Amino acid sequence: MRHSHCLQIVVMIIFGCAILAFTGCSKRSDMEKALIGRWESIGLHVTVHTYHNSDSTVVIDFDENDLRTRFPVKPTVTVLNEDGTYYLEYRTKSDSLVARPSGEWSVKDDSITMHQYVPAEYVYSYHVTLMPGKAEFRGMLDYDADGKVDDEMIATSRKIGPR
Repeated sequence: MRHSHCLQIVVMIIFGCAILAFTGCSKRSDMEKALIGRWESIGLHVTVHTYHNSDSTVVIDFDENDLRTRFPVKPTVTVLNEDGTYYLEYRTKSDSLVARPSGEWSVKDDSITMHQYVPAEYVYSYHVTLMPGKAEFRGMLDYDADGKVDDEMIATSRKIGPR
């Protein structure tokens, strides 16, 4: 009797897994699903502590208009692919590709980790806040290249497409 009960449980598990595989259900979190697609930068706020190893703090703040008009390149587009890869596109105003850093991304809880492989290896981690059609990424980085990961960044992006 005990053997048949175990067999029923195994059959139910196999049947359940088959249904999940057939319906295409994934084990992706809601955040992962929401982040897959094309994102355009629409805001950047950086607090640079110990600016170039000084005792000064510098605040850099760009809104969407600044990003469109004050730079020789278009706002950055980040593409997060379903297969866990990503790339960023930096394009001139005439749409020529300037740079395309790329790597792999993953989500844990409410944070994204982006492991860049091209052009150089680097790991970025950001706390993510999702809003309708937008996302805010908060993290620490070495913005001023002074060798210290002590600069606070808040980047805002708008979802512009599925891929």
